[in-house]
Amino acid sequence: IELRDFDVEMFEDDAQEYIRRDIEGSDSDTRRRAACDLVQGLAKHYEGTISQVFQQYVGFLTQKYTSDPNQWKAKDAAMYLITALTVRGVTTQQRGTSRINELVNIGDFFQGHVLPELRDAQPAQAKHPVLKADAIKFVSSFRLQIPKEMYVELLRLLNGWLASPSEVVHSY
Repeated sequence: IELRDFDVEMFEDDAQEYIRRDIEGSDSDTRRRAACDLVQGLAKHYEGTISQVFQQYVGFLTQKYTSDPNQWKAKDAAMYLITALTVRGVTTQQRGTSRINELVNIGDFFQGHVLPELRDAQPAQAKHPVLKADAIKFVSSFRLQIPKEMYVELLRLLNGWLASPSEVVHSY
């Protein structure tokens, strides 16, 4: 599930292709997407066990990043994995995700790992723009699960990221 060097290069050098693959789902032939599909398939039949095991792994990945911020690919993998584990059904641009895995505490993950990315640094000084793009995509996908009281702050934060020098970040 970890982002490969090729993906990072695409993020930096061919933003339109990265966005197309990421948002439109045309990355169906990648190992990352195959791993995500495997997690979702296993969760259909063994939801309790799979949710528990992969939430522990997400915790390991986020801890790895917390102890060494140079391990930012671990947090990216955690965000990707928690999304794969949580989404049930289809995520649409218009409505986001309407059905989720209730065994995953998406609110805690949002508060502890997504919101800090949006609050961190000014767009021009962002150290890891991939994580900012992940956070914006997370908010877009799970907007129905985010408390309405957060919307004003989120809109202010998201508006600030429109000035990001990263094409992917300001496009998301």
